Amino acid sequence: MKKKLLALLLALCMCFSLTSAFAEEIEPQSEEVVVPEVIEVSIDSDEVYTLNENKINNVCTDVTGKRLEYILIDVEGLSDSDGVLWYNYHSSSAKQITSTKDKYYKESERVSSSKLIRNVTFVPKTDTYEVEINYTAYSIKENSKYETFDGKIKISVTKSENSGDIDTVKIDTKKGGKYKFNMDDFERAFKNAGVEMNYMQFELPDEANGTLLYNYSATSTSSSYNKAVSETAEYYLDPRSGDLAFDKVTLVIERDAASKFDLNYTVVDNDDNIYNGVVTFVLESDDDYDTTYETYGENIFLRASDFNDECIDNTGYRLRSVKFSKPTYGTLWYDYDDEEDDRATASTSKAYYYESEPYLYLISYVPKDNYKGTVYVDYTATSISNEKYSGTITIKVNTSNVDKADTITYSVKNNSYKTFSASAFEDVCDELTNEALEYVKFSAPSKGDLYYRYDKSDEYQISSSDKIYCSSSDGDYLNYVTYVPQKNSTGTVTISYTGMTTEETTFRGDIKITVKSSSSSSGSSGSSSYDDDDYDDDDEVDYIKYSGTVGKEVKFSKSDFNEVCSDYADDTLDYVVFTVPSSSVGTLYYDYDGSDEEKISSSDKCYYKGDDPLISGLSFIPKKSGTIQIKYRAYPEDEDDYVGYIKITVKNSYTYDDDDDDDYDYDYDYDYDDDDDYDKITNNSDNMSNFIKSKSYSTGIFSDVNENEWYGANSSGVIKTAYAYGLMQGRANGTFDPNGSITIAEAITIASRISDIYYADNTDFGVGSKNWYDGYIDYAIQYNIIKDSQFSNYNVRITREEMAKVFSNVLPKKAMEEINAIDSIIDVDENNQYFNEILHLYRAGVLLGDTTGAFNPKNYITRAEVSAIITRMVDVNERLRK
Repeated sequence: MKKKLLALLLALCMCFSLTSAFAEEIEPQSEEVVVPEVIEVSIDSDEVYTLNENKINNVCTDVTGKRLEYILIDVEGLSDSDGVLWYNYHSSSAKQITSTKDKYYKESERVSSSKLIRNVTFVPKTDTYEVEINYTAYSIKENSKYETFDGKIKISVTKSENSGDIDTVKIDTKKGGKYKFNMDDFERAFKNAGVEMNYMQFELPDEANGTLLYNYSATSTSSSYNKAVSETAEYYLDPRSGDLAFDKVTLVIERDAASKFDLNYTVVDNDDNIYNGVVTFVLESDDDYDTTYETYGENIFLRASDFNDECIDNTGYRLRSVKFSKPTYGTLWYDYDDEEDDRATASTSKAYYYESEPYLYLISYVPKDNYKGTVYVDYTATSISNEKYSGTITIKVNTSNVDKADTITYSVKNNSYKTFSASAFEDVCDELTNEALEYVKFSAPSKGDLYYRYDKSDEYQISSSDKIYCSSSDGDYLNYVTYVPQKNSTGTVTISYTGMTTEETTFRGDIKITVKSSSSSSGSSGSSSYDDDDYDDDDEVDYIKYSGTVGKEVKFSKSDFNEVCSDYADDTLDYVVFTVPSSSVGTLYYDYDGSDEEKISSSDKCYYKGDDPLISGLSFIPKKSGTIQIKYRAYPEDEDDYVGYIKITVKNSYTYDDDDDDDYDYDYDYDYDDDDDYDKITNNSDNMSNFIKSKSYSTGIFSDVNENEWYGANSSGVIKTAYAYGLMQGRANGTFDPNGSITIAEAITIASRISDIYYADNTDFGVGSKNWYDGYIDYAIQYNIIKDSQFSNYNVRITREEMAKVFSNVLPKKAMEEINAIDSIIDVDENNQYFNEILHLYRAGVLLGDTTGAFNPKNYITRAEVSAIITRMVDVNERLRK
């Protein structure tokens, strides 16, 4: 029995054991499921969020144990009110993401040109809300299989607190024009808002108003120009390599644009603060922008000044050249009247220049025979700063049944002027039409200008739209029309005109004016005083200055030379080698004692310390008065050698003091010979020694300077002298252009430089200003050379009387001693607003006019004449005594 019970218990135990084992075998193991972490971020409503591939990769590693390869984004789960996903949001190639099938890779797992997670950006739409971006992640493959999971990015958007409004920026421009963005226009608004711009983003304007383009060019077809501006692109104030530049953005305005429209923009500073602003464009009409002419079949010359004015309006700089397209009807000619013996049809591939050949003012339009209508000529202009813009010339042509009157002829000298006679126009009108003349409209002359009431207080330049009447009771009177030839021009000048009779009959006519050369010149001949100008224009170092008396020893100081070396080369001086001056000027000595001294040669090394000869033992004995320059080459102990100059102001051994205050002494050396029209005067006034000839001039340095002309080195030498003083330079093409004109800005620049040198101001004239001449204008206004409102346009040519006005205020009275007893000028009336200034320069010997004493106040002054004025102002030895 016991055995049976034992067996039964054993069987039950085995059964239990098997049941437990089976149960353990068939029951599934419980496995922990990893829920992907939600990536949570917060942004302001004026910010954007760029997906972070590292955070998504961390989630992938937590879920799968493997690195992330790519994700798919559920774009369809985003509504329009949630916001927008962009790819490459911060570049000009930005594209909105609309497909759920695009793969976005982790940088290290990218394949070929695949898209990257870190280039996906979310842009919110409203101020305060939450949005979820769902994605499916794929880990890197293992055994040819991906592990995937669904993830989520939750973005909390709150209203921005750091964005601020910027004052509206107003831009005045023209329909059909171009506006190139520049910081000068925004600076004040940004300053008021406390904004320091890093980059700007633009909201695109209505296409009917204009188009924003990057790297705009009116002529180039290269793909690197005229790129469309993107709303998502960043345009930097200080771009680094690869960045887009703010100042390369241009608004191309439509001709039919609204008279006023706004352009919105966003500015981001260096701290990623965002500010919103508005540019308001106020536009003049298209007619004001384009140049308009009218012709009744006659040849009309285009007005070069119109193009220059447009160029200044559009670019801020004066005009360099213009290229024309073909007219819709008719022909453009160059030198149509054969004035330069170069008549030809104007080429569409050639540039015509405002200030050099081929000249823009020789371009004219000739209508097609019997054509009546409107002609358009497109052109591209280039400023002196190489900025380009496009424009259109509109020419209204009416040639039907228009007869031509007999030619009216005049002659005039090129230093004078010719006033027309109303009776001449009445006669040709009566002969042609048997009707009375009512008015005449003139085209622009090919050379020179037409004025109404020339040399009167109410004078103005006549335009092609002005009606000049036959009767003084009707308006502007033909008897008051005056032609003023271009300076130094000769030949035949044609002025076309259109006449209108009292019976409204139109006719055409020409005025032919023969311009003859005058026998006068603007300079005078005479021997030059000593000028030691055989120096290199090498390195610029401080002058070592001494003063002395003819025949008396001038001692050199070694510390002066070492101080210059220390300032310039930051080194101690070793020795110097002198360029020995001419013996007629003076002599360099070592250990001078008046009897047994040693002369210094150009091969001697003169040492700062140590070996003989020592600089401390050097002396110069001058033989003539004036300013003497001695060139030397310095050799520092360790640095490279450089060129320096010694300037010695030498007085005669006798002095006449014309007053009792000891503030101003003169050395007079009058030349009373009878073989000169003008005598020279030497006047050693204080500060005049500051003017130094520091540049070397050689014959042929300028290809167009005839050294035998009045301005040449073989005559007065004024160009040579002005160049040597560093106050006049040549053109970029290697010419000096002696008969060319200068602008008001250029004249004021020269005047400011002269004043700055005289007073030793060492002024920084403002490199980096908006206009190259701004610093000079500011200086001239500050020191009363000109008045703030004296000139409205600094880029136009300056007349002789305007030049006199500017230059009369440059030097103080004691430096412009009156040496000529002159009370009147034959062609300058006392009522002339510049009379006193012109008279002052006559009395000081700076001006004396032509051989008759005439000044020709209304003529434009030439570069050679300016050189003469400069020479006489800075070198009292060159002033002319009547």
